[in-house]
Amino acid sequence: MKVAVYKRLNEMAVIDAPMPRAQAGEVVLKVHACGICGSDLHAVQYGFGMSPDTIMGHEFCGEIHEIGAGVSGFRLGDRVAALPFNSCGECDRCKRGMEIHCHKLQGLGLGQLPGAYAEFVACGVRSLFRLPDNVSSRDGAMVEPLSVGLHAVKRSGVGPGDVAVVMGAGPIGLATLTWAKGKGATVVVSEIAAGRAELARKLGADVVVNPREKDPAAQVREMIG
Repeated sequence: MKVAVYKRLNEMAVIDAPMPRAQAGEVVLKVHACGICGSDLHAVQYGFGMSPDTIMGHEFCGEIHEIGAGVSGFRLGDRVAALPFNSCGECDRCKRGMEIHCHKLQGLGLGQLPGAYAEFVACGVRSLFRLPDNVSSRDGAMVEPLSVGLHAVKRSGVGPGDVAVVMGAGPIGLATLTWAKGKGATVVVSEIAAGRAELARKLGADVVVNPREKDPAAQVREMIG
């Protein structure tokens, strides 16, 4: 299969690699879409300790191509999004639903396990979310970055009547804006880049402030006293 790999600082390449096989508790996905995360750009620029020929990509969606032993609840051809890590499912953290803090956690796409800049990728069944028919595969690849924004908004406790400041309108900032608006908050976005500021406005930001021109905290004080 064809894969896109990290070669050295500031260099990637498309090469041939063996097809993955589904081990126990895993599936192999035929990749439909994979996003390019800011972390991927930084990893190529700075290395992040990755070995040459690391298969990158961790924001992805695909259809189940192969099912490993012990996997239930999914069928061949199911379209799924996957969170980019494998957890053991057996440690105390996994049993409390805190798989992202698993003692044996392994990440996909940044050096530990092969990622989804590939035609096929293996991933653990515990990381899968079946996609409804009205969600496209391109949108399905956005599940991971959107969940980052949702996590931030949940942790903040923001809700109706609150004013939130989102620092930066990159992809995660825009996701955070979207969820905060969905929770009923008024949202001020601080952003320097004109293009990203315009995207924030289109996605519902109540106020967009260029911090080189105005302090976003001062904007909030004007709004709420």
